[in-house]
Amino acid sequence: MNPALRAVETESDIEAFLDVRARVDPEYPITRANFDDGRGHVDRIDCLALLGDEVVGAAWAHLPHSSAASEFMFVSVRVVPERRRRGAGTALFSHVSEHARALGRSRLYTVTRHEDADTLDYLGKRAFVELTRMEDLALELATAPPAEGPPAGIEIVPFAPEHAQGMHDVAKEANPDIPSPDPIEAGTFEAWSSRELGPRVHRELSFVALDHGQVVGWATLGEDKPGSAQNFMTGVARRARGRGVARALKLAQIRAAREAGLERIRTQNDVANVAMRRVNERLGYRLQLAWIHLGGPLL
Repeated sequence: MNPALRAVETESDIEAFLDVRARVDPEYPITRANFDDGRGHVDRIDCLALLGDEVVGAAWAHLPHSSAASEFMFVSVRVVPERRRRGAGTALFSHVSEHARALGRSRLYTVTRHEDADTLDYLGKRAFVELTRMEDLALELATAPPAEGPPAGIEIVPFAPEHAQGMHDVAKEANPDIPSPDPIEAGTFEAWSSRELGPRVHRELSFVALDHGQVVGWATLGEDKPGSAQNFMTGVARRARGRGVARALKLAQIRAAREAGLERIRTQNDVANVAMRRVNERLGYRLQLAWIHLGGPLL
C-alpha cells in the first residue's frame, strides 16, 4: 500500500497532526498554540501521511525566520514508529523538497533526537550530515538557587512594551553571535517582535536589564508543557557581557516562575555556546537529551 498525502486544513487534521507529534516525541509534543503560531507564516506548509485511512506521519516546512539569505528549507518529518519503513517518511520528505524547490532553496535542515537511531540512519543514507547539536536542559525550581542582587550599575525590571525597541537593538548584536550553521539575524523590528514577543511569550515572566535606563539585555520565558516554562531567548549587548547580566536575568525568571507556581524551566543551548552553557550549569540546569541538527539534499 502506497502512502497518500493530505494537507492539514480541518480541525480533525490538526488533531491528527498533533497526535503524530505526541506519539513520536511524547516528552516534547507540539502544543496547539505552537502549531497556530507556526501557521502564521505564509511560506509554511503542513501535511499528513496516510496508509489507508490511518494517519501515520506528519510534516511541516517553512523558510528560516531569521535568515533571508539561507540555502535551507527548515523541515520536520515524523512517522509513528510502528508504521515506519512503508514509504511514509520518503513521501513526506519528497513533498517538503518540492516546496523547497518552489521557493528557491537547495537544501533541507531538520532536527531529531540523538537516540532516534531509525531517523538518523534514514537521513545518513540520504547524505544528511550533522551541522550542530543542541543540549536540552531542565532546571527544577524546587532546588534552584535563591535570588541575589544584580551586577553593579544594572537594574533588572519586568518586561514592558516601552522596552521592545531597546531589546531589538540588543538582538541585532546578540543574534549574529549565537553559534549556528545558518546565519541568525534579528531582522526588522516588526518581524523580530512578531517572532520574539508573540502570544506564546509569558510577558510576566520575562525581564530586561537596564544600564542607566538603556536596555543592555533581555530574557523571555514562554509556553511549555503544563508546570513548565521554556527559555525562549536570552541576549546581552556586547558591551555588557562578562558582568553577570545573563545570570541576573535568569535568576529573575527563576524567582518569578517559582512564585507563579511552576515546577521547572527548560532551555536549549548549542554545544558551541560555551558561555551560556556555563551560566546554565552554575544555575543548576541539567542535561535531558541532545537534539541533532542535520543538513542534506532535497529528495
